[in-house]
Amino acid sequence: MRNIILPNLSALRAFEAAARLESFTKAALELGVTQAAVSKQIRRLEEDLGQALFKRSHRAVSLTDSGERYAERVSQAFQLLADHEVQQEPKRGRVVLDIDEDLMSTWLMPRLTERVLAELDLDLDVRVRLDQPKIFPPDTEIAVTWGSAAHEGFRSRVFLRPRVLALSAPVLSDGRQAPMEVSEIENHRFLNVHNDAWWREYFEASGRPYPSDTDSLSFNRSYLMVEAAQAGLGLAMGDDALAETDLKSGTLLALRGPILKSRDFFLHLRKPRLSFEGKRVAEWLQTEAVDFAEWQDRGDFLPESLSS
Repeated sequence: MRNIILPNLSALRAFEAAARLESFTKAALELGVTQAAVSKQIRRLEEDLGQALFKRSHRAVSLTDSGERYAERVSQAFQLLADHEVQQEPKRGRVVLDIDEDLMSTWLMPRLTERVLAELDLDLDVRVRLDQPKIFPPDTEIAVTWGSAAHEGFRSRVFLRPRVLALSAPVLSDGRQAPMEVSEIENHRFLNVHNDAWWREYFEASGRPYPSDTDSLSFNRSYLMVEAAQAGLGLAMGDDALAETDLKSGTLLALRGPILKSRDFFLHLRKPRLSFEGKRVAEWLQTEAVDFAEWQDRGDFLPESLSS
């Protein structure tokens, strides 16, 4: 039998964490070691392999092309080990779901009822993500991302097709009723995520000049903007997936005006196949996505001028 020399396991663990998190510092925190230890382990791995895995700059690290290919192989190897462990220790099934934080908070959380959890009959490990991932952790079986259609090691498909609308509480915190005409919107505070790009696109599609003196309130997360709109602090440009619960309950109203196209959410399923429990979770998610699309098509939450 050929003598096979395997890389050091500690070095592989350090590399996998650093590649996934794109940071030696974050990898060190996750592994409970120092940043210097992670850097040393990765240097050792690079020397053993005879190639650079990371490009290093003063403030950041990023994978080289060789590093990206190796990270995918290491992730798959760890996944095989995790699957073998599950097979050797019969126990209640567990599924790791990696999902966009905004979608989890506003769209999926209301759907996680006692009835659903009883029907799934498994341990669901939900991990929210603030930013777009490049590599998923090796134990991730299902993921949902905003945009980013393809991921190595996963089958990907369109999950939700959100649309962006102008939204308002029925009565704003300053006592005014929700503005139902486009001409009235510019006299209110605008709520934004990062910047006012959606509002500028809305006014351009309306054929009206963008108001330069309008007050604004900005957030770095979409679900916070939706909560601010629900509290009546201003008008939001939000998508109907994140605002679905509030639109159904009437705590938010869709205003007249253009309906804009947002980037799609994608569902990613681990290849070559899901576990038995993973299939149950994937089927449930896709059933909920179909129900959402049918609700969108009915359009009973839209003003008459938009739904016709």
